[in-house]
Amino acid sequence: MKKIVVMLIAVLCLSSLSSNVHANLQQNIKNHLHHYRNLLILIRDYKATNESYLLSGDYDELNTVQLQAAIEVLKLIYDGELDSCCWTGGTPNQYANFASLSTTEVVAGQSTTYTMHSGHIGTFTADDATRYDFVGIEGILLYLRNNINNNVYSGVNTHPDRIKRWELVLAKSLHNIWDDLVWAFSYVDDTLYTHPDITPEFRKHYAFACIVCFGAGFYDTSLLHTKNGNSYTAKPAWHTIYNKLSAATQQWMNTQADNQYPKSSTWNGSAPLQISMGPTFQGVAVSSYGTQNLKARIYPAHCHGATELYKTLDPVAMIRDKGTANDKQAVNMLLPYSHNYTLDVNTFVTNFGVTPFISDMYPVWYGRNIGGAYHNSYKETGIGSLFYNESRDYHSTHSGRWMQLTQWARLTSPEEGTSYPLHGINPIPNESCNKF
Repeated sequence: MKKIVVMLIAVLCLSSLSSNVHANLQQNIKNHLHHYRNLLILIRDYKATNESYLLSGDYDELNTVQLQAAIEVLKLIYDGELDSCCWTGGTPNQYANFASLSTTEVVAGQSTTYTMHSGHIGTFTADDATRYDFVGIEGILLYLRNNINNNVYSGVNTHPDRIKRWELVLAKSLHNIWDDLVWAFSYVDDTLYTHPDITPEFRKHYAFACIVCFGAGFYDTSLLHTKNGNSYTAKPAWHTIYNKLSAATQQWMNTQADNQYPKSSTWNGSAPLQISMGPTFQGVAVSSYGTQNLKARIYPAHCHGATELYKTLDPVAMIRDKGTANDKQAVNMLLPYSHNYTLDVNTFVTNFGVTPFISDMYPVWYGRNIGGAYHNSYKETGIGSLFYNESRDYHSTHSGRWMQLTQWARLTSPEEGTSYPLHGINPIPNESCNKF
């Protein structure tokens, strides 16, 4: 283990040097947004089949004006239309009430003091196991960027292969901004999240980061409004951006002004831009791949009024799928923890519903049926997979491996919080999870 740690530190030094000399952080962020936009265009233009990649939710509900609106906003950001109003200067705005550290600070083992919604003041320190998670994944992303060609999934021009290709491109572009991401360790406060399923092991190894968000991120879209109490008034920059949207998106935005969560906010006819996005990372210091009932790897069951799209980014699986024998051996050596090398990652399936990972939640999720032969299951987090969560729908994730990396986006209600009714946590007044 000591030898592996030394090697990981060496990898970190090389990868940090690589990412620190990039010419322009803002352009690298725009490139990542551009790749994600291309993924959304693919989803919009080619009808999904659940056999291909959509593992939860309904494609007909996903592919509506909300998807087109996200595509349009991401193009405006890439074109520089939000640079003057919403770019935060290279240091991301942070969500309040969360312990937040940049990747560089995590790896350095730094501490942060935070005040949670409960009023509890605490200190979070990135311990060695958490540091190894981030060191390991950066090394793997660097190896992926330098050794796996973007065209590896182009030989068979099928829809799933197109999705896999964009997963590869997204993972590689994420490496270019990895050191600068600010991660919110949003479950570290033991005084608030008391459900036994939210284990200390999970708390240390789960975090999310914002790239474009309302109230956070490299691009902070809340800067388009002035807030007075719970009332929001659009600034001139909001009207400038709104006028650049298509007529269909403008009409939908008008409806969103009265259809936001939480309901306590008043938007005065000018809804926020309906896109928030960034990566989530969940690692865990264990000696092997996860089993189905390993609670340390579980993202707690929750819901929100926003609709949400998750794209799995699994660089280990991508390398094992398309890399050479030397590629695979190199990645094996980069893993921060030992694991079962004989496991065939392409056939490994985490079958939700067999084991009640979170009490009372998964049997309900697994048994639901919102149409279609594949809609009532939630079975794997392999390469190519997409998870679409409808409004107020219970959802959760499970890595099934030693780490889980995803690219998420909220497509509606970006100002809303998250509800955890199964854990006795409901920060949204008069709102609850109500779809099964």
